[in-house]
Amino acid sequence: MQTFTLSDLTRKTADVQHAAAKAPVLITEHKSPRFVLMAASDYATLTARAKDPRKVYRNSDLPAADRDLILASLDADLEGGDGH
Repeated sequence: MQTFTLSDLTRKTADVQHAAAKAPVLITEHKSPRFVLMAASDYATLTARAKDPRKVYRNSDLPAADRDLILASLDADLEGGDGH
């Protein structure tokens, strides 16, 4: 991610805008991350994903009982599968 300072945002507005049109840019203040500037279309895509009801979890994030149930179901499918 390309980084600009708040001063750059004022002095090099066109450069910051061109960079943000290609990919999100980080805006820092006193060397600390402060803002992210991105194209509106990228923001729309990002926020649309947040409304997606589907979720993805890592195996380690699941409660043990849920993980065991899923693994048992997968094992049963593999044992009784049609060879695919």
